[in-house]
Order: sequence, then C-alpha cells, then structure tokens
Amino acid sequence: IDPLLNPSSIEREVHAVDSEHSKNLQSDVWREEQVLKAQAQPSHPFSRFSTGNLQTLYRNASDTILRLKALHQAFYCAENMKLAILGRETIEELLSSSMPFVGKFLEEAYCQAESWRPLPIIPILFYR
Repeated sequence: IDPLLNPSSIEREVHAVDSEHSKNLQSDVWREEQVLKAQAQPSHPFSRFSTGNLQTLYRNASDTILRLKALHQAFYCAENMKLAILGRETIEELLSSSMPFVGKFLEEAYCQAESWRPLPIIPILFYR
C-alpha cells in the first residue's frame, strides 16, 4: 500500500527486468509480438513497448525513485485495483480486519492519471 522504494531493492528489480528482457530477445514468440506491436495503431496501448532494460529503466538511484514515486501517485489508487480477501472468518470479520490496511485507498476517490482500461478480447469460437 505504501511502498518503501528502497534504492537497493529497486536496483535489484531493474537488474531482474533487464535479465528477463535479454532472455526475451532470443524468443521467437516475443519477437513476433514486437512485430505486431509495431503494426498496431500508435495511440493504442498495445503498441507500447512492454518491457525494459537497464538503459531504459535506470539512470541513477534518485531519478529512478522520483519516477517511481510519480507513477505510484498517479496510478496506484483504489479505482485501478481489486481486492480479494480469503479466510475462514465471516465477511464482516474479514472486512473489519482488512480495513486498517486498505481504508486509505477507499478515501482516495480518483487517480491523478487517466485510468488504463483493458482491451476485451472475445475468442473467435464465440462467433461460430
């Protein structure tokens, strides 16, 4: 709910993403998807680059932390989230025990940035 944004944790995560990106460069399926992205409408979210590497994600620790804080403030809000609580307690007990942790989000009505909406895809099977 309130990330620490610890510089060493951020750097470790950036290196993990960079490693995954390097692995993806050799994947034919990933490369085919990049061709599809390049052909998509530039204004559509699908056309955006979907991974990152060390050069695109990490300039220096303070710059990266500032950018992450801005993203957190803009997009990390209740209207962009769903909450699932699992337990043996009654619904009332589950709600009351979770409110101290999630209540902060319920007070923040809207995100600062425009919310991203998923693109619904209906399998062709339903049209046959």
